[in-house]
Amino acid sequence: MNLFKNKLAIKRYGRMMRFANWLQQIPNKVTPPPFRLIQIGSAFWHSRVLYIGAKLELADEIGDKERSTSSLAKTLQLNEDHLYRLMRTLASKGYSTKHHTAHLKTRSYQNI
Repeated sequence: MNLFKNKLAIKRYGRMMRFANWLQQIPNKVTPPPFRLIQIGSAFWHSRVLYIGAKLELADEIGDKERSTSSLAKTLQLNEDHLYRLMRTLASKGYSTKHHTAHLKTRSYQNI
């Protein structure tokens, strides 16, 4: 590649990056500031819930079968109410599915 073609490629890349940056800023401009603050603040909760679920090895314990929170709490020696709230939060973020009251199943991520 000669110097002129390289210069054009660099300019084209710079324009594409500026356009990509502009696209990324659109949600910040459209979303009202109070709602954006709530999103930023709740990001910690979501990451913390995922961390706790991984630390407790919930997905390994549940496996592919449907389990009730009471049986899961007994197996893991946890408070049933607290485990139910944790699993409900995980279900709201799409990491597990809630079939019935207090019956949960992990989602399959094999196709990702």
